[in-house]
Amino acid sequence: MRTRILALFALCLLSFDLSYAVADETKKSFVLGRVSVYPDEEMSRLESLSIYLKQNLPNAENMHFEQVIVSSLEEMIELLKKGEVDLVSETPFAAMELQLATGAEILLRERKYGMKEYDSLLIANSNLDIKSLDDFKGQLLALEDPGSTSGFWLPVSVFVNAGIPVREVESTTAPIGKDEVGYIFAGDSENVTQWIASGIAAGGGVSEYDLNTPNRTPLIVRSKLRVVTRSQSVLRSLVLVPAGMPPELKESIKTLLSEMHDKNNGWETMRSYNRVRRFDPIDAEMSVKLKELEGLYKTVKAVIQ
Repeated sequence: MRTRILALFALCLLSFDLSYAVADETKKSFVLGRVSVYPDEEMSRLESLSIYLKQNLPNAENMHFEQVIVSSLEEMIELLKKGEVDLVSETPFAAMELQLATGAEILLRERKYGMKEYDSLLIANSNLDIKSLDDFKGQLLALEDPGSTSGFWLPVSVFVNAGIPVREVESTTAPIGKDEVGYIFAGDSENVTQWIASGIAAGGGVSEYDLNTPNRTPLIVRSKLRVVTRSQSVLRSLVLVPAGMPPELKESIKTLLSEMHDKNNGWETMRSYNRVRRFDPIDAEMSVKLKELEGLYKTVKAVIQ
């Protein structure tokens, strides 16, 4: 009897070891995600970061690196909920939406284009007598898209904080109440400035970078625009990992990315990947800004729903 029990016990151990070995040999996918309507352009950027992670992340030999591009935050939310994306970077309000909807953790700040923070400029057609927020009442705003921080969330937050009602309209010719501001999505910053300069919309919101970069806003267009006011500033870009990521992997990613600027191949990779200058771990000051961002997000969300 004792011999049979020992034999059965040994068989169980053997089965456990075999199943563990099979699981250990199975390569896990590590997926970098991005929300964009320009998949070809973004794919090459994600691939450059994937290569760096593959070459430098501990135990990366057991991982298969992939990239996925989706066109909306709703799609990214579903991927994060299913555990099908392991790393994603987003602008602040989009990152906040991903965090609150999925429990994802904001791991790092990304100095995209070298900027720690950025804001939005509310601009108007220079031929119109718009010099204050009140002057926008009864007028149409051209905004970028629902996921854009500088092209939607921050411009709308300026009016919300001032107590001025804002409402999405269905067309550029839709009626707008005299005490409210209407807005419509133009699709990208180039369209926003073009629509304002041509008189399709009275004003809109763009980042300072988009407004003052000639290949984004041609000088002939820029000459027809006037800056009315500036929004509050927020953290430039944020890197998120999904809820439930193993702590060891999460810490390895944080350490590797936050040290990239000190590595020659890391510096080149960051240039290819959205011209990032540095990844910063979230410190106490940034935590305060994230808390303020969450409050602002919820305030605006309540108005636009």
